[in-house]
Amino acid sequence: MNKKITLPNPTKSNFREGGRCIIGLFIIGLMTSFCWLSVYLTSLIAIAIWIGIASIH
Repeated sequence: MNKKITLPNPTKSNFREGGRCIIGLFIIGLMTSFCWLSVYLTSLIAIAIWIGIASIH
C-alpha cells in the first residue's frame, strides 16, 4: 500500500480560511452596528412619542 498523501497548498488554504474569517467578522460587525443603529433609532422614536404625549397632556 503505497498511498501518496497530497497536502493542499498551505498558503492558498490559509488565505481562503483567513478570508472566510474576515468576511464572517465583517458580517458580524455589520449586524451589530445595524442592531445598535436600530436600538438608537427606536429609542429616539420612543423619546419623541413620549415628548409628544407629554406635550399633548
